Amino acid sequence: MQKKILSLILTLCMLLGMFPFVVGTSAADSTAAYTEIGTADDLIALMKGEKPWSGNYRLTADINLDGTAGQACIGNDTTPFTGIFDGNGKTVSGVSLNITGHKGVGFFGIVRDTEIRNLTVKGSVTSDTNFAGGMIGAVTGNALIENCTSEIVVNAPSRVGGVVGGLVLNNALGTTAGTELDLAAGAEVIIRGCTNAGAVTGTGASAGNGRVGGVVGSASTGKTGGRSYTLENCTNTGSVTGFEAVGGVLGYTDHASKNGGTVVGCSNSGTIKGVSSKATFVGGIVGKTLIGAGSTMEITACFNGGLVTGPAQIGGILGYAQQVGTTISKCWNDGEVKATGTAG
Repeated sequence: MQKKILSLILTLCMLLGMFPFVVGTSAADSTAAYTEIGTADDLIALMKGEKPWSGNYRLTADINLDGTAGQACIGNDTTPFTGIFDGNGKTVSGVSLNITGHKGVGFFGIVRDTEIRNLTVKGSVTSDTNFAGGMIGAVTGNALIENCTSEIVVNAPSRVGGVVGGLVLNNALGTTAGTELDLAAGAEVIIRGCTNAGAVTGTGASAGNGRVGGVVGSASTGKTGGRSYTLENCTNTGSVTGFEAVGGVLGYTDHASKNGGTVVGCSNSGTIKGVSSKATFVGGIVGKTLIGAGSTMEITACFNGGLVTGPAQIGGILGYAQQVGTTISKCWNDGEVKATGTAG
């Protein structure tokens, strides 16, 4: 009898998530050795690349970067961040990045084969090129982004997100030199338990600009099969504004050749606004999907409570689905959906 009771207790504990090492961690994390970062000088050294971007780091204190010189993105278009960063429940405030001429702008610029967790960032990110996010500019390979919060005001032309500007699993990010990063097939990105509370604005105002999201701006998996992403239990409370393909959680997604995308258990309460004079594809959860035959896009158990507004092609959950492969289930909308014009 005692053995049966013990077995039942262990089973219940696992179901209730009382053993956190069962879910949401990795073998890499359990064996990693960390370099501790506890001061602004330590963090600036990492931002400037004086500490390797392939290393593993853990914050030991809240850090305020207000007025601190030398701020730069951790990871860039020639050397992505490929280590582990454990924020350890700490906050980095005073982030101030105004970057020109480089794709992939954020507290982390470009990352791949990485884990980033338990971190809050506050401040502003401004870029004159695409792929900008409060936490990360672009993810270009395997990644786990977990329990992160952005209170960053983000402004950039296109592929703009409160947490991540773009998931670029289609080998199409490019660099300032015009070359492309070497991406492996089969990449998987998981963004789980993340929140955006900052205002996100796509400043581009012409066709092809936009792809703006409260959590992720754009997610493209490309034509090579086996690539996927999951946005799970993520929340947006900030305002999101863009020219087209604007979403409370995800602005735009496209994939083909048996690739997959999932948005599950996510919510939005911010105002989502499309500002194009024509079709804008604005959704409380996802702005636009472009899913080819053989691929899947699932939007499940999501909730919108924010105002969704734009000239046309707007919806409380999804603004516009092009081609086949998008499914919506167990979602509900309680926000106002307000059309301001017609598609031209």
